[in-house]
Amino acid sequence: MNWFSFARRIWWVVALFAFGTLLISIPGYLSGFVFDSSRAVDASPQVVALARALSAILSFICATISFSLAVILYVRKSKEQFALFISFYLLIYAVVLGGPLEAIQQMWALGTNLSIIAQTVLVTLPTVALFCVFPNGRFEPRWTRWLVILSLPLNAVMLTFDPEEIYRFNTPAIQLLGVGFSVIMFAALYAQVYRYRRISTRLEQQQTKWVVAGFIFWIVYLGISSLPWAYTTNLSVDQALPWWSPFAGLSWWLSLNILPVTLTIAVLRFRLFDIDLLIRRTLVYGVLTTLLAIIYYGFIYLTSALRNIVFQSVIGQPLPEVGIVISTLVGAALFN
Repeated sequence: MNWFSFARRIWWVVALFAFGTLLISIPGYLSGFVFDSSRAVDASPQVVALARALSAILSFICATISFSLAVILYVRKSKEQFALFISFYLLIYAVVLGGPLEAIQQMWALGTNLSIIAQTVLVTLPTVALFCVFPNGRFEPRWTRWLVILSLPLNAVMLTFDPEEIYRFNTPAIQLLGVGFSVIMFAALYAQVYRYRRISTRLEQQQTKWVVAGFIFWIVYLGISSLPWAYTTNLSVDQALPWWSPFAGLSWWLSLNILPVTLTIAVLRFRLFDIDLLIRRTLVYGVLTTLLAIIYYGFIYLTSALRNIVFQSVIGQPLPEVGIVISTLVGAALFN
């Protein structure tokens, strides 16, 4: 029996383990593990319960989608070595990042170290390797293998930190570690660009577009969605969290579907050339949406300032809020 046949048998073991983890995690999801804060929330218990339920549902859906895509890849491309690697990756992704492991951890009171260790060991290193060898499974250019080697000591160092310290990201050591991982990932992305321009075939170029575009969209989306989280973490300890804070994590669970979906499309080579149109429209509509948001809130600020300065000084009291009305009308006109 060669190593590839052995790897396929190991896949069945990992798939059964992942499926069993999904089933065992259901009681943890029902306990509302996704949003569980000891701090007070400026919202009714019903609102908090709704946020917990939605987060649990989205998390379980994310894990199920990643698991299903892993099975589809195995069924459709099990004879291809790199497709098998991606399928392995999605199985681990479903359990470790999708939420089931955290649900089990909460249900059995296993502490926070379990998920941190699993994410560091089982996800970080394979993700670096994935971007170094995609789409043909070879390290091209050759220096990319050093990125995997350098990530090994960084992973070991991360395991020595307290999980709460990692989540807060507010110490020089953790920030320096984050810079190290960022440099490695950007180098891996540069390698993808290099392969695209110098090495890849036409088909491999389209596969690269799907994965790199999905990864960049994921990072940008996470950066935007992390703003509410950054705001709440900087509130004083005795201050109640805003009413919307239980819903802030919903975007995280939605974002976790981006990379598995783009990876699966790229490996299956299904309608790959549509990515060019998708990228163009994403850029265009993304820029337009940003401009509309800036104009909308800019009009609110300007009209509010004029209202306070002009009408307050002339008639002694400000007029009712007109900035929101004007901004809404201008925004609607520009949107059309």
